[in-house]
Amino acid sequence: MDSLYPKTKWFNVIHRPESKAVKPKIQLFCFPFAGTSPYMFNIRWAKSLPLSCQVIGVAYPGRGVRIEETSFTSVTKLVDNLLRDTREWFSKSRNLPFFFYGHSYGAACAYEMARRLQLEHLALPKHLICSGHLPMHFNPFLPCIGRLPDDELQEEMLKRYGSPIITDPKIKKIALPPLRADIIAVEQRK
Repeated sequence: MDSLYPKTKWFNVIHRPESKAVKPKIQLFCFPFAGTSPYMFNIRWAKSLPLSCQVIGVAYPGRGVRIEETSFTSVTKLVDNLLRDTREWFSKSRNLPFFFYGHSYGAACAYEMARRLQLEHLALPKHLICSGHLPMHFNPFLPCIGRLPDDELQEEMLKRYGSPIITDPKIKKIALPPLRADIIAVEQRK
């Protein structure tokens, strides 16, 4: 079943043991929210969908198995690299329909990816599902927080989104850089 998705560091199939005997009929590409990895679309999350739905998490640089890579501070640059590495797959005619789902920062990335696929006349998702993000042409009139010092950034994330405060210095060192990069990318709107 893994041959049904592009062999790239950008995509992680969420494997469900009970689905091995079921051939996928649709694919759901999931774009995670700021600072997170495709592991948020774990087996428990994927189990809520039919076995015929193959869940594929998008793996951004700077987190998870790609922790050694630098995170992008631009949605456009992230999608440029994603599309460069997956263009061949999206250029092939396939019978398997696919969908994009993105939440918050992931919604901005999924939207930009779908827009670019359309502009380049490549295969398009059957549906683009976005949550937790205003339409890209709306300005939310919120002050930018991406360049605040770590503690202030975390305080603002707690106020706005209920994000927990990270106190462990080792975890901060790993978790805050990709979160900050993603926030800057959305704030720049490019």
